[in-house]
Amino acid sequence: QLSFAMAAIVDSAPREKKLELLCSHPDLCEKVEKLSSLTEESREEQSRAGLHTLTVEERKKFLRLNTEYREKFGFPFILAVRNASKYTVLSAVEGRVGNDSETEFAAAIGQVHKIAW
Repeated sequence: QLSFAMAAIVDSAPREKKLELLCSHPDLCEKVEKLSSLTEESREEQSRAGLHTLTVEERKKFLRLNTEYREKFGFPFILAVRNASKYTVLSAVEGRVGNDSETEFAAAIGQVHKIAW
């Protein structure tokens, strides 16, 4: 299957290429701020996740955690939101920001694979 072949290519790539891939991924937080400018498919995914319904406090928390995450790891928070709720997204960023660098690097690559699938 195509997604497995793509995952194998990513997994066999050197770390610096994987980091380039992660850094080129759209920032989920920016997507929340710019829902109207997304592709139809991306907008539907973000809407199903309920990110457009974040309260003011939830949005502030998400922005704060997202900034902390990017500063700590050097790449944007990546999550396959296809079947996620806003609570899942907030919980994921809150939990993953506490990861060590290697654990989070692997988690982010895993999310890229889920998105490609």
